[in-house]
Amino acid sequence: MAASALAASLLVLYVGRILNGGFAAAVGPTALAFIADTQGGDDRRTRAFGRMSMASIAGFVVGPTLGRLAVGLKLDLGVGLSRHRPFPSF
Repeated sequence: MAASALAASLLVLYVGRILNGGFAAAVGPTALAFIADTQGGDDRRTRAFGRMSMASIAGFVVGPTLGRLAVGLKLDLGVGLSRHRPFPSF
């Protein structure tokens, strides 16, 4: 993600985003396979799969919310992120 955030050219941004998507897509199936292999009983396995699904759904809600709060705080992280927001009307 740092390569995407600090990309100096459009090509570097595209390559960073492609790698980011590939690595992010590998996490879900790997975690589900780990749950299926390690959880013994059907009840424990069902709960673990449910927690995994809820964590995924919560990421869609909590991530943008935290991003909006960070923009509202006008954090200066030394990289210039607060000065170059994609939506300056906030």
